[in-house]
Amino acid sequence: MIVPIILAAGTSTRMGKINKLLLTYRGQTLVQRIHEVVEQVGFKTILTVLGHEAEQVKKVLESSRTHFVFNPDFAQGMTSSIQAGIRACPPETTGFMIFLSDLVLLEVATIQQLVKTFETQYRPEQPLILLPTYQGKPGHPICFSAHFKADILAHQVAHGCKAIVRTHADQVMEVPVNNFSILRDVDTPEDFKQLPKT
Repeated sequence: MIVPIILAAGTSTRMGKINKLLLTYRGQTLVQRIHEVVEQVGFKTILTVLGHEAEQVKKVLESSRTHFVFNPDFAQGMTSSIQAGIRACPPETTGFMIFLSDLVLLEVATIQQLVKTFETQYRPEQPLILLPTYQGKPGHPICFSAHFKADILAHQVAHGCKAIVRTHADQVMEVPVNNFSILRDVDTPEDFKQLPKT
């Protein structure tokens, strides 16, 4: 069973004083948009990691069917939120799919492609990392098989698990997708302004 872990705990420092997840785009906040897309895939369990302005973020997601996980160490960086999500996964989890909440253009079909690839390629005895790519460029979400649980929980780098991907390059399977949305996150006011209007 793949469990999506949606990271919604960050402080949005590059956006200024605004929590970017609460910005409105096409009639929804950014964090609502990613949840809507993930929920359409049909995952049995969805986890959302909260931290910065947790109550405000949780409030806009009150109609979502996600399970909330609070990360008290969110200020230490993304890795701590990934770790909080992984600790909350049920024992039968076979894969962790890590979602950034600001991938507002991500499409259901892209996630479904990754899920299908994981289900086809997963072997209980073989560690696997799925890395979506667009025109050769790596993006998100990244999916780790549960073999990497201990490695991720012991990871000391604050800003994510790219080092684990590099260290285990021989266990990485690139999944080419035909949609640039896997690369299009929103970090700055300029990023937000450049999002397609329609």
